[in-house]
Amino acid sequence: MEVRSRNPLVDMTMMRVRGVWTVNLAAFLLGAGLYAWFLLLPQLAQLPVSTGFGYGASVVAAGLYLLPCALGMGVLGTLAGRIERRFGSRRALVAGASVSAAACGWLALTSRHPYDMLLCSTLLGVGLGLAFAALGNLIVQAVPAHQTGVASGMNTVLRTLGGALGGQLAATFVAASTAGGLPALTGFTQTFAMSALFLVGCVIAGLLVPARTPPVTSLQTVASSETV
Repeated sequence: MEVRSRNPLVDMTMMRVRGVWTVNLAAFLLGAGLYAWFLLLPQLAQLPVSTGFGYGASVVAAGLYLLPCALGMGVLGTLAGRIERRFGSRRALVAGASVSAAACGWLALTSRHPYDMLLCSTLLGVGLGLAFAALGNLIVQAVPAHQTGVASGMNTVLRTLGGALGGQLAATFVAASTAGGLPALTGFTQTFAMSALFLVGCVIAGLLVPARTPPVTSLQTVASSETV
């Protein structure tokens, strides 16, 4: 319907622009990889020590495992402007997704000690701080000024859809793997490995994002030139 409408809510022409669809794909994969991690971390921390891999943490202590991630995001978020000017948003996105993938890969290999979770939480904070800021910059650079609101909104929607997919897959893995009425380590390991794969896909999508181009004034012109 949006394609046929004379006054569409979302100009679907932008979805054909390489600078837009690659960033949207990266946002979707980033959301799928990271939301699954955020969903399972408190559960893993609160599982009894008797399981052999749970930390037996209280609700408050489980939340503190996310504190390094929040601090890392805060620090990198404040430096986003300097990083963009020196290295470019494309490199920041690739670097952020790579660090996040490494963190999830680490947990897929070992998560039996609290310091594993704290280390990975810190790395994810760094990765998220880089990647989230880069996504916003890249999508704004790819569209005309009057389309930045719609393009940014679509990018956020796709990241949320990715998160919904990752969350559902994580819940499926954990529910399918139980022992004695409690989640087994297998479900968590599979989810962390899945998150790492999604984030590797985000790295690839980031590499497909075109290098910085002159300001875009017309979506139709860009879309037509890229389909020729």
